[in-house]
Amino acid sequence: SEIVPSRWSGLCRRLSPPAGQGSVGDCPLPLVRALSERRGHRFGDSKLPFAAATLVGMQLSSRQRKWLVVLAPAVIVLCVSLFRKDRGIDIDEVYWVGSTYYYHLLAHERDVNHPDWQLLPARENPPIGRYLMGLYLNLFGRCIGTPDLMASFYLNFDPEKGHWGSGPAYDKRHAVAMRATAETAAAMKENGRLPADRSAIRIVRTMVVLCAMCCAVIIGLIGCRCGSRPAGLLAGSICAVHPVMVHAYGLALIDMIALLFACLTVLLYMSAFDERRGVRRRFDWRSVLLALGIGGSLACACGAKMNSLVVAAVGVCLGVWAVAGQAHRRRVAHREAAIVLAGGGILSFVFFVVPNPTLYPAFFNGLVALFREHALTAGIQETFVRGALHTIPTRLAFLGQTLVASPLIMAAVAGMAGFQAWCCLNDMPGGRARQGLAIVVCWWWVAFVLLLAWVPFAWGRYALPLLPATCLIVGKTCDDLVRYARARWGTAPDSEPLS
Repeated sequence: SEIVPSRWSGLCRRLSPPAGQGSVGDCPLPLVRALSERRGHRFGDSKLPFAAATLVGMQLSSRQRKWLVVLAPAVIVLCVSLFRKDRGIDIDEVYWVGSTYYYHLLAHERDVNHPDWQLLPARENPPIGRYLMGLYLNLFGRCIGTPDLMASFYLNFDPEKGHWGSGPAYDKRHAVAMRATAETAAAMKENGRLPADRSAIRIVRTMVVLCAMCCAVIIGLIGCRCGSRPAGLLAGSICAVHPVMVHAYGLALIDMIALLFACLTVLLYMSAFDERRGVRRRFDWRSVLLALGIGGSLACACGAKMNSLVVAAVGVCLGVWAVAGQAHRRRVAHREAAIVLAGGGILSFVFFVVPNPTLYPAFFNGLVALFREHALTAGIQETFVRGALHTIPTRLAFLGQTLVASPLIMAAVAGMAGFQAWCCLNDMPGGRARQGLAIVVCWWWVAFVLLLAWVPFAWGRYALPLLPATCLIVGKTCDDLVRYARARWGTAPDSEPLS
């Protein structure tokens, strides 16, 4: 006999399916089926599962699923940031917020010949990310108009213990420290307290959280372009709660801004390889806008932090792929993709160089300094900071431990990336999804190889360039396994357009 609790009886009569339009046994929610049978109700006979399924919305429409992929990761980032415990001010926040002084020099003073453009902070890091921070501060009526805060960062380190290095390295850091006011220098010498502008740091932190929300959304959209909305949702959600990313968007640091534009650049790479663009057989204004978008996004990524050169290397690999595809198959889409990528690369270099007054006096030496100063600083830091990495095995262990909790699991992720590459070579999936997945696989391998060759210290932020691609590979593989299991032992998921 049918068992329906009394409190459900009236609701079930109102929500029961009309006669002749299928039984409740066809309900697409396996969780409701399992819970119903566990409580002793036969799923095919009872009206309770249909009522419960109706209450939770049955199946979402295609548009609702797309909005879920877009909004869910952003909401997760927002919730984590709201409930995250404030651990005080990090010393690196003082450096980056203080470095927005260069936005003041460029936008307010309009002085590209000021001697401060040749100080170490301007020469070892490109300025575009700091311009964005300064612009955001300016929107709230704040501006760092003196180098005092930036200079206090160097005063925090003791030169007598070798923290400033020796010779030219010491002179460079001493020149920055001397830009601090006498009051700041005295306060630092007496009690070691930083003159941190807490309100400015809190404002920049809100900007970083907004960048993290946008970044999580873009990761979800990249997953959708790989042919799987569940993979996009899973990848965006994993990124949103990953400890490395939570640390990055919990502080007023530059890393999240760089990661946002790096992910946006990869998404634009996918648009460059869209097969539907080849139907027009001409290079029109849409391709011009796409090249401008790639150039601007890549310049912002590398102009925020130089480790975003990972996505520039991905663009080079994709350009070679496009040229090879054009030569082998003579596809119009590959030809246009090669032109767009080449144009975007040239524009990104222009956008990277023009806003950097440090390069004006000596262009070549300024470019070399962006790489050399980092190496020199790393050499000084090794004398008093733990965690230096000198070999590939130690870097591999660090990436595995930081991203997926174990080097063995990292090896499994590499196997997943290899499997997805095999799927791409065998046209699984097809069309846009295959191209999107191939770009993600290329992104993962390029980032993995470059980080193995470069990571100087076992600091979590150095693993960030590999995190989005890792989450996408894991999400896509998990979705493939679920689809295989449902096709093998259950009902296959309904096919649906992914764009």
